Amino acid sequence: MQATTLTRLQVPEAALRVRYYHQDHLGSSAHLTDANAASLEETAFYPFGGTRLTHTLQTAKEGYKFTQKEHDAETGLEYFGCRFLSVSLPRFVSVDPLAQDLRTERLQEPQRLSAYSYCANRALVLTDPTGLDAKEIDELVTSVPVTITPAQAQQAKERDDAAARAVQEVLGNTAVPAPTLRNVHWNRNQPIVAHLQKELRDVFPEFRHKPPTTQPYVGAGYVNRTTAMGTFSAHSEGRAVDIYLSANNPSERRLAEALFRLFSGPNAAALGIQHVIFNRQIWSAADGPDSYTGGDRNPHTDHVHVAFTRAGSQEQPAQLHSLLVDTAVGLMTGVP
Repeated sequence: MQATTLTRLQVPEAALRVRYYHQDHLGSSAHLTDANAASLEETAFYPFGGTRLTHTLQTAKEGYKFTQKEHDAETGLEYFGCRFLSVSLPRFVSVDPLAQDLRTERLQEPQRLSAYSYCANRALVLTDPTGLDAKEIDELVTSVPVTITPAQAQQAKERDDAAARAVQEVLGNTAVPAPTLRNVHWNRNQPIVAHLQKELRDVFPEFRHKPPTTQPYVGAGYVNRTTAMGTFSAHSEGRAVDIYLSANNPSERRLAEALFRLFSGPNAAALGIQHVIFNRQIWSAADGPDSYTGGDRNPHTDHVHVAFTRAGSQEQPAQLHSLLVDTAVGLMTGVP
């Protein structure tokens, strides 16, 4: 066979030829960087593998995401070796080859009796390396001694400091020193969460006399505490708040849209906002406004999701109160 026209193959950029996976506790590709440690993609997953939010900085298609399993672009399924998983169901699409293996431990855990269930429906604490049987996360961790040279440790510190400086450049005076960021406990609510909750309750009657809760969909007029998703996300790091207001209720929608405008407006950088989502719309500091396509299972029609940067989450900006008051006045006078 002979080609009748010349074909030119495009060689990938040198930095993109090597990619590094930064995984969450399930092994999913939460963050992807290139050979120069530049960020390529950041992804947050729902417990069963659906994409909750993705942020792409460079053109780099990556097929290994949820628990590092290959995503089949043609079918939209995840390949687990012995069978395929549908993250939208969420179930395996074929029978478990071990379905007839009625071991005692399976009989004692009814969720394992389903021939199609994924990880006995405990996707936050279990993973399935082969598609045959769920494993505890700790079972997958082996004790492999790792030796880090002083030079490697210094390079890691320099990259960490560079990342913190980049955050400072974006946020200006609201950023915190790099050592402070490195010492933060990212498994609990950060200072901005309680600050925003208090200010919302002080300014808007809709949010008063309602204690925080971790239960979702609790109705309008609620400022939710962070929800531990168990995945790489602003919620699991304690730097996001869900403000429960319904897009289907005219008065609540008006308030929600006003808050969305506030957190995505000119003061977003000073407040340390990373992104805001409401009613199938998203605004992010990196990409600006866009339609929200990453959450078909939760289009955010019942709450405003406000996420802060890691540096911004350590602050309690004084101007937040006056900005919320201006928003309330605008709602009363009809002036946005």
